[in-house]
Amino acid sequence: MPPTVVTGEHMAVPFPFSKRYVVAPLVIVSGETYMGMGVYYAPLDWFSAGLIMSKKAMQEQRASGGKMASGNIRYSTSVLYGMPAPANDSPALRERIAAKAKECVEARPGPAATCMKATNMPDGLAKLHRQLDALVDAWWG
Repeated sequence: MPPTVVTGEHMAVPFPFSKRYVVAPLVIVSGETYMGMGVYYAPLDWFSAGLIMSKKAMQEQRASGGKMASGNIRYSTSVLYGMPAPANDSPALRERIAAKAKECVEARPGPAATCMKATNMPDGLAKLHRQLDALVDAWWG
């Protein structure tokens, strides 16, 4: 199957990805990009990006998204969208999650492939992700 060509800004998550990642290694791509079969992608939505990069979403992926024989995570979009409805949904909290997700991505000192693993995540980036996790936890209640 040939790759799909997408244009504009998109968020993308590879599948499978290493079990050593703290959170899903979401990347932002722009312009004309070729997406292969090993990538989930969608138009950029910073709120959704924040959910995908949260530890809560990663816990759900580890629990029910499936794993490869190596233990690597087989990312599944149905797990994220099948999670329970949030208890504290509000436009203001969604905006805060979106802003923090963007801050997390912009603060990466290098590619997600290197700085998102547990052993490589810089302290400042880890702190931002903890703040994002607190917002997502507050949203889900």
